[in-house]
This record gives sequence, C-alpha cells and structure tokens, in this order.
Amino acid sequence: MKKYLIAIIGILALTSCESAKVRESFTDAQISPDGKTGLFVFKREHFYPGTIGILGPGRPDRYVVNQSILGSYDIASGEVRVLIRRDNENRHGNESTDFRIREIFGSRALIVGNDAKYYWLDINSGALTVVPLTQELMARGREIGEINLVDEKGTLILANKSLGEAMNYSAAQEIWLRRSNGEYERIVELPPGSSYRFKENELYFYSPQKRTYLSYNLNSRTKRTCKSEEVPPPRYYDQVVGFNTADHGSPQPRIVRKIDGKWIYQEAQINTTELR
Repeated sequence: MKKYLIAIIGILALTSCESAKVRESFTDAQISPDGKTGLFVFKREHFYPGTIGILGPGRPDRYVVNQSILGSYDIASGEVRVLIRRDNENRHGNESTDFRIREIFGSRALIVGNDAKYYWLDINSGALTVVPLTQELMARGREIGEINLVDEKGTLILANKSLGEAMNYSAAQEIWLRRSNGEYERIVELPPGSSYRFKENELYFYSPQKRTYLSYNLNSRTKRTCKSEEVPPPRYYDQVVGFNTADHGSPQPRIVRKIDGKWIYQEAQINTTELR
C-alpha cells in the first residue's frame, strides 16, 4: 500500500510541473449583408487538465486564462479591431458559448451572451446594451424563434410559436415586428410550413385566407396584394461574400467568395497575438 501511495504522490508531483495546455480558436463569425464588415469571436484558454477521479472525486480543469474576444474584420483591407475583451470569471469550466453572433447589419449586431441575455453591439464604439428580448416575448406568450435584423436602426422581424410549442411542428407560427424603439406589432399568423421573405422595408408572405401573396410595408404599416414574381428569394440567396467558422471552431475564420458561380474559400490572416 505504501508503494502505491509513493507512486501516486510522484505522479502528482510530475503533473504539477507540467505547462498549462493552450486552446485557442475562432468560435463564431458572421458578415453584414453588404459584405463589408465581418464580426468574430475568438476564444483563448490556458488550463491544467483535471483528473477523472478513479481514486477519488477528481477535479475539474483549472483555468489560468479564460478569455473571450469580440472583434471586427474589414473584408476589403483585413483591418482588425478588438471591440470587447472579457476575462471570464468562471475559471473552472469551458465557456465556449459565452458570445454568439445572432444577427449583424451594418454597424449593429445582436449578440447572445453565456448568461442567455441578448445585447445590441455597436460595432463602431464596442458598446454593449442589454436587449430584454426573451422577457418581452415571454410576456406576449411567445418563444424566441427566428430572429431577423433588417436594418441598422435595430428593426427585428420575429417568427415564433406559442410558449412550449417550439418543437411542435404542426403548430402555427406568428410574425412579429419589433421596432427600434421597442414597440411590438403582430403582423400575421401563418400555417405550419409556411414561409416568409423580406427585402429592405417590405415583408412578404402567402395568405391562405386570401389565396394570394401579401406584402407588408414596415414604414407605412400597410398591406397590399402582390404577384408571386415580386416575392424576393430567400435571404442570402444572392450573397457573394461570406465570413464564417467551422462548427467547432477554426484556426482562422473563412472568407468565402462566389466567383463565376463557384465558392472560393480563403482563410483570413488574423494575427491572434494582437488580440491579447
């Protein structure tokens, strides 16, 4: 027994001298509809691996660096700006989902934090402002659902279902509008499987009751009938530049360009040492 204890103590002494492991990657990236500005999340972690706990309760990974960086990338020039650098308080776990880019339009982006809160991000200044989106929708009996940021002012088109019906594929969904001043407006209820489209300041959808397509103007708040040829293609259908990461993080975000009908992939050259 004494020999086993001496061996265990020796192993622990050796592991305590090891260098911290380094894990760094870009965990999220998205581009504005105009194809000019990319937004990215960079995750840096330095940690000592924990133990499984065969001879005891074990211990979690011990983080000495647990940092998240939100930055912008100019697609044309490659200029990088660090907007937010956060040292995560949780030193005992991987907060890989602490920033997610939900939507971006021009200099405005909708960000989700690991606290499940939504934030407006001003890409020019780096300022974060809480958006009580979850609470506002719950007060109206609605799930979060699909979110579409349609202008730089902060207008949102929301497609959602009643609370508790998110996974009910036979449940109808409703289209709501959240204006930049926080005003909500219910536009229409759509049958299961129905789609909607939007372009600039107009929302398009098919009305089973009227058996025709309708267009709703966000500015004038009026509806009109329209022909199927007027309905725009799905969002990003005509996109020619993209900015993204792999599902589980990437060494670099990928810049994607459509050239002669083919997608060409190229890694961005972001110097990660400058993100420290």
